[in-house]
Parts: sequence; C-alpha cells; structure tokens
Amino acid sequence: MKAFAFRPAHATAARSVLGGRRTALLLLVLLAAVLLAACSKDDSTNEETCPVEADCLSLYDDFSGGTIDSVKWPLTQVSDGDDTMSVIAGELESHSEDNVGGGSVQRARVRAASESQIGAMAADVRITGYSPGAASAGARLMGFFYNSGTYTPGSFLNAVLSQIRLLGTDAHYNVHQCADAACTTFNTIIPDTTLGTVPLGNTATIFIGWDGGTTFTYQLNSDAPVVVDVGASLPNTGPPDLHIREVGTRLTGGSGAGEFITADFDNVRTGYRTP
Repeated sequence: MKAFAFRPAHATAARSVLGGRRTALLLLVLLAAVLLAACSKDDSTNEETCPVEADCLSLYDDFSGGTIDSVKWPLTQVSDGDDTMSVIAGELESHSEDNVGGGSVQRARVRAASESQIGAMAADVRITGYSPGAASAGARLMGFFYNSGTYTPGSFLNAVLSQIRLLGTDAHYNVHQCADAACTTFNTIIPDTTLGTVPLGNTATIFIGWDGGTTFTYQLNSDAPVVVDVGASLPNTGPPDLHIREVGTRLTGGSGAGEFITADFDNVRTGYRTP
C-alpha cells in the first residue's frame, strides 16, 4: 500500500507540503508538453512538420465544381488550339501537343491567385497519355520565386524559377535563372535531378516549397524531402517582376508530328507566406 493512501489527522501539514509538490510536478509536466508541441512546429511557417510535406498544406482546389474556377485560377493559358485545359470527372486535365515543330513551346496551364503569397504547392498528378517522341514533355508545378541580380521592371531577367515535374516515368526537380527579358534562355543552376520513378498511369503526389530566401524543398510521395539551398549561386536580391505559381503540362523540342502529353491534376494544396 502506498504511504500516502491514508494519513492520521496530525499529518495535515505534511499533506499540504506533498500536495504543493504534486501541483508543482503537474505544472512541470504540462509545461513540458507545451514545449514539446512548440518544438514540433516549423518556426518559419508555423505549420506542423509532416512526413509528407503536402499534408502540411491547405486544400486549394479539388476541382469538384465541374469547371475551372476563375477566382482560384484567374489565368488559363494554352499555346494554340491543340492544347487544352479543362475539368473532367473532378480532375484538372492538361493536354499539350505539338503540331507546329520548329522548336515551339506547347503548354496548357493555369496560374493561381495571390501568387506572390504562395510559398508551397502540392498536387496529385497522373500522366494519362504520353507520346513525346524526342520532345521533352512534363506535368509540373512551377514558380518564379525571387530575383537574383539587377531588377529590371517588365523583365524576367535574373528571375529564379524552379519546378518539380513528372517527365515520363521520371520525377525530378530543377532550378534556373532567366538570362533574358522573356526567359526564353536561362542559366541552369540545378540541372534535372531525379527524385524517383512513377509508372505511367500511376498517381504521384509532388511537392515544391520555398522558404522566402534561397532554399527550396522537393518531395515525391512520402519519400524523404530534398532540401536545396542555392544562395551561394543565386542570392536573393528581391522579388521578381512577375510572380508565377503554375500547374500544367509543357512540351518542348517537338518535330510537329503530334507529340503530346496529357496529365490529370487533383487536390492542389498550397501554403501561404506573409507578403
């Protein structure tokens, strides 16, 4: 039997002391729990850390409305009549096709609202049609995140862009810096770097995050996140002229023989930063 289970009347003072100690111990336990909870949060985003980074984000669009929501996606862009963007069966379908050739860029994309405030994006992606020939054809999340160099109004020059994409069965990321005003040429800082493979027709969750400085995070499904700091090559000198947060497909280097990619996007999630 525990010593404190029963006490005689003359033990009142001792009981008071023990009660005070138990109260103090309880407070210490509660304080430790609070501190532990605080340590499980990311101070930069005030979000709980997660094994799958996408789980830390908020649902932006599950495309259940039947059409592209122009409030969430104020800009829809397709290169020509062969490229399409539409909501089909509760998913965003993006189709890019090259019937032009000559090094043309074919793409079908939507851009999110409040792009400058979005620090992270994730989506469930599945390539449903793929015949690229010798072209480069990918389904991607892409953004222009910051400027690294002299700022020129109305120009993409020195803007830093990064993407995560499914390129056939390969999932990879890269980082570039625009080398001209239209960003038709760029300097590759991080070349295509593989995160893993995804069989055609399978759904994968892809994630890209930016810390507001020079560090990017990429993740495929529940694999370990890959964190890359490009500050040594690309110091952050301020915002880009145009913030872009893009979801869609892009095909380059086709011969014009009908090379194409079709991909479905669902459950787009976003994480916001303080402007």
